Amino acid sequence: MPSLEARGVELSWRERGDGPAVLLVHETAASSTAWDAVADEIAIQGGRGIFYDRRGWGESGEPDLYVRTTVEEQSEDAAALVEALDLSPVVAVGAELGAMIAMDLQLRHPGLVDAVVLVEPPVLSLLPEATELLSADRQA
Repeated sequence: MPSLEARGVELSWRERGDGPAVLLVHETAASSTAWDAVADEIAIQGGRGIFYDRRGWGESGEPDLYVRTTVEEQSEDAAALVEALDLSPVVAVGAELGAMIAMDLQLRHPGLVDAVVLVEPPVLSLLPEATELLSADRQA
């Protein structure tokens, strides 16, 4: 699995196909492997599925003493990946927390994202208390 340095951590990523880029962002307590079948279908349909392990999950790294994250931190990692791989503009597809990351990526970096597809976005992430709740989820 290739990796690249993004904002102080190594992000592991994979791809299928060679057409227009679709960035696949996994949910919490998962890894990029959750997108294997989707990435295969994207390639069959003529697209390029890019799927990566988010910071702290799967084969991607994490900073020392890493116990919390934010949607913003995760979307900035996604932006760094899109820019490093020269993918823009992408269609960003996210599941659960990955949906919030995809949406935030489009809001923060509109030039990198053509469209987003949101699968079960947790509206909890919109609450001010979400960082503490997401951190507790990560520790569990």
